Amino acid sequence: MGITTEIGATTLLITETEKFAITNNIEGPRIEKEELILDQGYKIKTFPWYQDSESEIVKEIVGNGGLASDWHFPGATLVPEEIARLRYSLTPEELERYVWLGEKVSLALEKTLSETKPGEKESEVVGRLLLELWADRIDVVTIMAAADERIFNFRHPIPTEKK
Repeated sequence: MGITTEIGATTLLITETEKFAITNNIEGPRIEKEELILDQGYKIKTFPWYQDSESEIVKEIVGNGGLASDWHFPGATLVPEEIARLRYSLTPEELERYVWLGEKVSLALEKTLSETKPGEKESEVVGRLLLELWADRIDVVTIMAAADERIFNFRHPIPTEKK
């Protein structure tokens, strides 16, 4: 499971009385130790990484009860808008992270561009930018860059070997 998908490596199941994090046995220890999911009141349910047991675990927990989801899940009513509304407001911690992210990205971009010289390939410049960002563990989902006429010819230019 990559970071660029809308579905993560862990499914959260919230019932009227309990919260569960359902994931494979590889991700389980990581989310326990790094995401501090137990501190947030979740119980972790794991399955072997080579099995697709998520549906069975959900069924064990909810039985014949109703199930709603923000993505296509077997037996669930799809309610993405209702669940999305729960994410509309940002917590103070999230706002703080956005400010931090904006500052870090701005500094990395300024540094990279100030060091860019004529004749460098788009991919070289982007590589340096990604190195700067990765130093602060900033994952980039999409990046676009273009030299010369490419910026005028393409709305979403992916970096190439063009100098």
